[in-house]
Amino acid sequence: MLAERIDELLQAVLPMPVEGPVMVSVRGWPSGFGPAQRARLLRRDRDGPVECSPLEAAAVVREWDGFVLGGSALSVRVALPSGAVLPPVPRNLRARPTIRDQRSTWLPFVDEEGQRTLTPRTLADRYAQRVPTTQVIDGCCGCGGNAIAFASAGLEVIAVEIVPSRLDLARRNARQLGVADRIRFVEGDLTTVLPGLLANWPDATVFVDPPWAESLVDERSPSWLELLPGGPGLAELLSGDLPVLAKLPRSFDLSSLPGDSWEVAYEFGEGSMASVVRMLSALKPGLPGTAR
Repeated sequence: MLAERIDELLQAVLPMPVEGPVMVSVRGWPSGFGPAQRARLLRRDRDGPVECSPLEAAAVVREWDGFVLGGSALSVRVALPSGAVLPPVPRNLRARPTIRDQRSTWLPFVDEEGQRTLTPRTLADRYAQRVPTTQVIDGCCGCGGNAIAFASAGLEVIAVEIVPSRLDLARRNARQLGVADRIRFVEGDLTTVLPGLLANWPDATVFVDPPWAESLVDERSPSWLELLPGGPGLAELLSGDLPVLAKLPRSFDLSSLPGDSWEVAYEFGEGSMASVVRMLSALKPGLPGTAR
């Protein structure tokens, strides 16, 4: 009798796992991220609230609540009866396919940083197609991945890198992949060398792939000034009518981009990463330059 009374009291006080299907919705999407993209990211056939089992709802909350995209933190809403809770998520449903794939090293010569930050080849080729001019200045070329993709697409390329050892790797990669004759390599800080380069290449697009720490991908929303290696000085050089293309972490605060002329793309992966936004691209076309 006493045990039954204790059970009744516990049921009255403790939250009970919900039974039956529940409605789940995801909110807080960044501007420009449309319904088809939302459905792709969530691995659904459509956008909007969906009915699912309590266990599926718990997995959605675990994966997406607080996820930062384009500077916006997503929130998951689950319609639960009063006093009910979702069940715990079993280990086999805790996978995070949103974490960046590390198997993107397609260059012959890379250092440790390159193994982590090298743009996957399909995305590098996609960036090359977004350059609006026939000339491009790769301002943070690293091991040379983007510069090589630009050259392979037929662009004239100046590749700038401040670290001599990384610039040497970029040269070796360009020779190995047969595009060294289309790339001019420049050692130096972009903020320092850019004015002289633009004086000789006034119609060039400036491509910036700032080095960003892994924590910036999922834990923070870095701003434009925070992300640029030259801070306000480089931001000033990239202002005005200069065409600029930027590779940015997917958590980047899009509202911090200067002006309102930027064209933003959410760069999904390929194959097993097809539902993953791996990074962002932002293009400021500038004044009409050399037509491609």
